[in-house]
Amino acid sequence: MMATLAAYVGFDPEVPRGKYFNVAYFSTHPLATGHVHTTSGTDLYAPLDFFPGFLEERADLAVLAWGYKRACEVARRMKYFRGELAVGHPKFPAGSAAAIGKETMPVPIDAPQIVYTEEDDMAIDEYLKLTVATCWHSIGTCGMKPREQNGVVDSKLNVYGTQNLKVADCSITPANVSANTYSAAIAIGEKAAVIIADELGIMGVTARS
Repeated sequence: MMATLAAYVGFDPEVPRGKYFNVAYFSTHPLATGHVHTTSGTDLYAPLDFFPGFLEERADLAVLAWGYKRACEVARRMKYFRGELAVGHPKFPAGSAAAIGKETMPVPIDAPQIVYTEEDDMAIDEYLKLTVATCWHSIGTCGMKPREQNGVVDSKLNVYGTQNLKVADCSITPANVSANTYSAAIAIGEKAAVIIADELGIMGVTARS
């Protein structure tokens, strides 16, 4: 998934103030997964067992590398293009066709695409490993799936092994969603209301079609 943003999207504090646009790219269905577990049943302040799992699967890195290359091709054809900001790109070898700063104006739509060498690909991979981050849509930490598949809640939102405890937010999704998570959160909340009302014998609570 790609999105154009009228801002510099990054974490480098040295970026000078200015007017920027970004072509951001996201992998909506990464293969790698992380985990977060409690380490104590009594100590609320015990440190969590947390592992993000980013780029643990080689295929995820390949998807992001493709995204970087496509984003560059899109950006350099936009009428707003006035060159690239070096800190937002890999450090390519000297003489690389992908090196930053060769163009300061848009290229024609039918311009040849950048040809990347094996060394260029390695530079992109290293850049991605250093800069990969969540887009704040992390979900699925309490997945609704069978317990033997590391599920946390059942089809009625009940947490396995507990009583009178349900979870009703985006943490119950068994996998990622190819979108912003707002709509998924609303749908989960609405379904939770129906489930809970039914269990409590409250009449007239139905899901909208």
